[in-house]
Amino acid sequence: MNKNKNKKEASKIARFYRGWMAESINVKSSSTVKNYKLTMDIYMDFIYEVLGYNGNNFLTEKCFSETVISDWLKWLKTHRKCTPQTCNIRLSIIRSFLKYLSRMEKQYKDLYYEAQQIPRRKEIKTKVTGMSKNAIKALMESINTKNKIGCRDFTLISFLYGTAARIDEVLSIKVSDLHLSSSKGYVVVIGKGRKARTLVLLPRLIANLRIYIKRFFYGNESTNDYLFFSREKGRDEKMTEEAVNYRLKKYAMLANKECNEVPLGLHSHQLRHSRASHWLEDGITLPVISKMLGHEDYMTTARYLDISISQITNALKNLEDENTENTMREEWNEDNLRTIFSLE
Repeated sequence: MNKNKNKKEASKIARFYRGWMAESINVKSSSTVKNYKLTMDIYMDFIYEVLGYNGNNFLTEKCFSETVISDWLKWLKTHRKCTPQTCNIRLSIIRSFLKYLSRMEKQYKDLYYEAQQIPRRKEIKTKVTGMSKNAIKALMESINTKNKIGCRDFTLISFLYGTAARIDEVLSIKVSDLHLSSSKGYVVVIGKGRKARTLVLLPRLIANLRIYIKRFFYGNESTNDYLFFSREKGRDEKMTEEAVNYRLKKYAMLANKECNEVPLGLHSHQLRHSRASHWLEDGITLPVISKMLGHEDYMTTARYLDISISQITNALKNLEDENTENTMREEWNEDNLRTIFSLE
C-alpha cells in the first residue's frame, strides 16, 4: 500500500516538474531554462546514484528535505568542484521548483520554507571589467571580414557592442524583428522578466546588417529565421552563447598582440559593460543608460558600471534643472554618494 502511495506521489511530482518547466519556457530566457533542466538533472543523479534510489524507490517529498538539499550542496562542492557562485545558482533553482510545488499544493509549503532557510555559500565577488575604446577597435580590426564567417562575427560583435544588449537578447532576434528601412532603425528585444525593450540601431550597424543579411540569406529569409543562426542546425536554431564566447576568445587572442588591453578571456558580457561605460564617458546620463541596458533604475546601473564618485556626481547633477536651488544639489554630495553606492 505504501509503495502505491509513493508511486502516486512520484507521478504527481513529475507532473508538477513538467508544469514548472513549461511555465519557465514562457517567462524565462532559453539559457535560464537550459540551466533549470541541467540543475534538476544533476539533482536527480544525486538522488538516484549517491543516495541509492532505484526502480523500487520513488521520488517523494522526503527527497527535497533540507537535509538532502544541504548534502547535495556539499556534494556539488566536493565531487563536482563547483564554485560557491554555482552552488548558489543551483540552490536558487531548487528553491524555484519548490516554490512552484508549494503554489500547486499546500503540503509542499514546508519544503519551500525549509529550503529558504538553507544558507547561501559565501561568494568571492568578481568584477566585470570593460574594455577601452582602443581595445574595442583592436578587437574589431582582428576580424577578417572578407570571408563569410568573419562577416557574421563582425556583424554579431558590432551588434553586441553597439546596442549593449544581453547575449541571449541578441541571439533570440529573428530577421523579421529588424526594422532597417525606417528613418530610424530599431529592433524590439525581450529581456529579463519578459520585458520588451527597443534597441536603436545606428547607421553604421544598419549598413553592416544589410551586408550580412544579403550574404547569408540571399533575399529568401523567412519570419522564423534567427538573425544569428546555427551553422550546423540551420536558420531555425539560434547560435549558442558558448559558440559566441568561443569566437570572442579567438579574436581576443589576435587583438591582444596589437593591444594588450584586450583581455584574453573575453566574453560577451564585457562588450555590454564596455559600451555602457563608453556611453557614460560620452556624457549620456545614468537614467538614459539604465533604460538602454534594461535595468530597473539608474542605481543598479551605477553599481553595475562601478563608476567613480565624481562620475556619479556629475551625471546626477546633469539631471537637475539649472534653476534648482543649491540646497537641493547638496543632497548629491560625495559623502552621500559614497554611502549609497558603497564606493571607496
